[in-house]
Amino acid sequence: MASPSHWVFRRGKKWYSGWRDERRGCHSRAHPIGASKDFAREFARKHAIEACEVAAGRTVSGKDIRSALEEFSQRQDVKVCTHQLNRRHLDDFLAHAKIRTVEQLSEALVHSWLAALKARGYNPGGQSLALRVLRTFCRFCRKRRWTSCYPFEDFKIPKSTFTGRYLTDDERQRLLHVNPRYQVDQQLQRALTFGLYSLLRISQVFSVNWENFRAPDQLWVPGIKGQEGRWIRLHPKALEAMGKPKGAGQVFDHWPTLEQFRQAVYKKVKREKLHGVRFHETKHTGISALLEAGYSIPEVCRISGNSMRTIAHYAHVNEKRVFEKWQSFEYGGRVARLQVYTAGIQQEAEKQAANRESELPIEHQGENAKQI
Repeated sequence: MASPSHWVFRRGKKWYSGWRDERRGCHSRAHPIGASKDFAREFARKHAIEACEVAAGRTVSGKDIRSALEEFSQRQDVKVCTHQLNRRHLDDFLAHAKIRTVEQLSEALVHSWLAALKARGYNPGGQSLALRVLRTFCRFCRKRRWTSCYPFEDFKIPKSTFTGRYLTDDERQRLLHVNPRYQVDQQLQRALTFGLYSLLRISQVFSVNWENFRAPDQLWVPGIKGQEGRWIRLHPKALEAMGKPKGAGQVFDHWPTLEQFRQAVYKKVKREKLHGVRFHETKHTGISALLEAGYSIPEVCRISGNSMRTIAHYAHVNEKRVFEKWQSFEYGGRVARLQVYTAGIQQEAEKQAANRESELPIEHQGENAKQI
C-alpha cells in the first residue's frame, strides 16, 4: 500500500488540509477561522489514509457518519434542490438512529426507520421517498468502501398506491362549494379556483406574492423541483380569484404557514366526503380538461410549464364522456372524412402548382406551354 500523501497550508486566517485520493488526485479543504494547524493536519491525514485503504481494496474502518454525509452533499452532478431534500431526510434519519459511524448502518436499522415512519403517519409514498434517499446514501458509502454492509440487499421498499385523478364536474363543484357555517371556505374557494386555472402546485399557490405580479395578467412563478422560474399569463378566473391588486404581500395570506394551508384543504375534503382528493388534483384536472377540450400537447406544455413526459403523468380521461363518444362511433366514418380532407388538399396543391407555372417567364417554360 502506498504511503499516505497529505499536507497543510495557510491562506489568510484559515488553515487548509490537502491530500491525494485513491486515484492520486489532489484535494483540499478550508477550515473555519480559529481551527488549529494540528486539526487541519489530522483531517488531511485521515483522508489520505482512507484513500490508501480504498486504493488497496480494503474497507475503510470507523468512517464518521457526519463526514460521510458532508461528502455525499458535495456531489456536483446533483441539483441543489435534490441536495436539500436528501439532507432533510438524512438528518431526520440520523436523529432517529443516533449512530456515529457508517459501519453501524444495518438492515435492522432500516426496518426500525420504516416502523418510525409508519408511526408518524407517513403514507406509502412518503415512506418510499425517505427510504430511497437512505438507499442512495448507502450505495454511495459502499462505493467509497466506507462499509462492506449494504442494508438494502434483501429489503423491499414499499410502493406508493396513491395516484392523482381527474375530478368530475360534481366533485369539482363540491370542492369549490362555500358552506356558510365555515368562513374559511371563502378563502379556500379563492385558492382552489386559482389552482384550477393556473395549474400550479399548492406550495406555488401559497407563495404567490403581489410583488411578482405585473399588470394586467402576468405573474412570475419561482422554480420548484429543479425547474426554472418563469412568467405565466393568468386566466381571467385566476385573476378574479386573486382579488383587488395590492402593492406587496401574499395573495392568499389567510394561513400563516403552508402546513396550515394543507390542513385546511384536508378538512374541507373531509367535510365534503371527497375521499383521497388533494389540492394537487386541481393540476391533474386542469391539464386533463385542456387535452379533452382539444388543446395540443405542446400548447398544454406551454400553459402548464411541464414537459411532455410530465404531461403524460397528469393526463387522465373522463370515462363517462369517453364512452358517450364511443357509442356514436361508426367504422368507416372517420376514413371517409379523411379521404375528403385529403382530396381537398391535393386539389389545393394542384392549383398552387398551376399558378407557379403561369408566373414563370416565357423562356423558363416548356416548348408546349400554353401562352396566356
